[in-house]
Amino acid sequence: MASLEPAGAGVYEVGNDQVPEAYRGFFDNADWTQHTLTVYGSWVFFIVAVLAHVFTWLWRPW
Repeated sequence: MASLEPAGAGVYEVGNDQVPEAYRGFFDNADWTQHTLTVYGSWVFFIVAVLAHVFTWLWRPW
């Protein structure tokens, strides 16, 4: 669980607990979450595209 550290004037910073150690200089938690969603979304798109091509080929081979 992330530890909350006071940053001043009621603002809290959350440590980069979700980011692997090697990437903490490049990403914070929000960036890492967006990166993860982009990578997973790309995989889902790729799998759907492959399935669409396979089913189309089964329907009418080219």
